[in-house]
Amino acid sequence: MNTSQEKLRTTRMTRRKFEVRKTAPSDNKNKGRTGVFTHMAPTRLPQRRRQARQPSLVLLCLLLLRFSHSHTSNSPFVANLHGVNHSPVTCASTVFPQDTGKPTVPKTSHKVNDKYKVPDRRIEDAVCCLKKVIGRFPDITARELAQVVGKIISMTPVMDIFKVGRWMGINNESKDRRLEELASELPRYCITSKADNTAKQYRYAFNTFCKWCNSYNPVITPLPASETNVALYIIHLAKQYKSSGKIHSAAHAISWAHSLAGYVDPCDSILVKNIKEGAIRETSKPVTKKEPITPEHLKALVSTFGKNDNLYNLRTLCMCFLGFAGFLRFSEIVNIRYLDICLQNNCVEINIVKSKTDVYKTGQKVCIARTFCDTCPVNILEKFLRLSNADMHSSQYLFRSVSFCKKSNSYRLRTDNRPISYTRAREIILDALEKIGLEKSKFGVHSLRSGGATSAAAAGVCDRLFKKHGRWRSDRAKDGYVKENLSEKLKVTKNLGI
Repeated sequence: MNTSQEKLRTTRMTRRKFEVRKTAPSDNKNKGRTGVFTHMAPTRLPQRRRQARQPSLVLLCLLLLRFSHSHTSNSPFVANLHGVNHSPVTCASTVFPQDTGKPTVPKTSHKVNDKYKVPDRRIEDAVCCLKKVIGRFPDITARELAQVVGKIISMTPVMDIFKVGRWMGINNESKDRRLEELASELPRYCITSKADNTAKQYRYAFNTFCKWCNSYNPVITPLPASETNVALYIIHLAKQYKSSGKIHSAAHAISWAHSLAGYVDPCDSILVKNIKEGAIRETSKPVTKKEPITPEHLKALVSTFGKNDNLYNLRTLCMCFLGFAGFLRFSEIVNIRYLDICLQNNCVEINIVKSKTDVYKTGQKVCIARTFCDTCPVNILEKFLRLSNADMHSSQYLFRSVSFCKKSNSYRLRTDNRPISYTRAREIILDALEKIGLEKSKFGVHSLRSGGATSAAAAGVCDRLFKKHGRWRSDRAKDGYVKENLSEKLKVTKNLGI
C-alpha cells in the first residue's frame, strides 16, 4: 500500500471513529478508572462543506422575514401593539382561521371562553425557532431547513376578526373586569347565532376570499371590501369553478363577515347584485334529484334480508323503515339513542332531540304506527333491539358499527358509543338496493325521506299532519320532496272539461 492510500485510509478512519470517553460506572472493580469508548459521535463534515451551507441559512432567514414583512401592510385585521399597526397574514380571524378547509394554526389548549381566540405569535418567535433548529441540528441541509421554514410560514398566526370595526370600540370601553368577562363572550354568541355547518361553510368561503385578496400585489383589502373587488371575485369564481353554489356561499360569507364587523355590506350594491345574478345564470345547471324509495322496494328488502336473524341485515332494514315511515333525515336517524325510543302497544314514539328545523332544541316526537304485517316498522325495530341486547335506558346510539365474531359466527354491535358514519350508512343502503335489482346510482340516503313523503302525498294525507310529521317549516320545502306519478299529473288535463 502506497503512502497516499494509507493517508486516505487514516483520514477516513479518523472521521468514522471519532469517539467520546465517558467515566465507567462507579463499582468496586472500575472505581476511578476511565471507561472504554461508549458510543460513536456523528460524522464530522469537512470545513469546506459546512461553510458552503451558511449562505443558504442566511438566505432562508431573509426570505422568512421578507415573507412576514410583505403581509404586514394593508391588513384589515389590525391590533394596536405598542402604538404600531402590525398584523400578520390577512385573513379572517380566529372564527375564520386561515385554512381554506384545513386549520393552519396549531392546536393549543384554551379555556372555554377562549375557544375562538388564537395565540398571537410574533415573527421573532419564528426566528427564535429557526435558531433553535440550527443550533440543535448543526448538520441540517438547506432542503431540510426549507421544510422547517415552510412549516413556520404555514403556522403564521392571524389576527382576530373581532378586533376590527365595531369591536375595537367594545374592547376599549370595557374597563371593569366583570364587563371584560362579559365582552369576551360576545364573539362566541355571535357565532352560535348560526348553525355549526353554516358557520363552517361561511368560514371556508370567506377564507378563500381572503386568500384570493392576498394573492395580488398590492394586497386587496378583504374587510372592508369594495363592491368592485367583490364583483371581480364573483367573476373569478364563475370562471374557475362554474358553480352557482360557490357564488352563493361566497356572497353570504362576505355579507356575514361585514355585518359582524359593522361595515357596509358590499353585496347590497347594485353592481354586485347584477354580477351575481349574471354569474348564477351562466353557471346554473339542471338539478337531478334522487329517486324516492317506494313501498314495493321495502317489501323486496324484507323478502331478501328479513328471513334470518342477522344483525347486519336487520340494522339496514331498521334504518330504511324508520327513515321511510318517519320522514327522517340522516342526521336524525344516526342520532337516535335507546332512551329516545318509547315502545307502545300501537306505535313507537321517537324523540328527535336535535333537528335541522329545531334550532332551539325544543324536541319533536315522531310517531310510527304498527301495521301488524311483515313490513311493520315497529316489528322490525323490536327485532333489532332484541337481537342487539339493547338497554332501553342507556344513552348509546341505536345505529352503531358492527363487528363479526368468528367463534359464534354472528355479528354484534361495537361497544364504543359512536354513531355510524354517513359514508358507511350510504354504502350499506345502496348495496342492499343493488341486491334487489335497483340501480344504486339513482338513489341515496335522502331517498328514504323523499319516498315516505311521496307515498303519504299519494295517499291523500292531510296537509297539516303531513307537514308536521316531516318537520318542514315551509310549503316550498315540503313540496320539494314529493314526486308525483303520471296518473296524478294527468288529473289536471282530465278535469278541464274538454
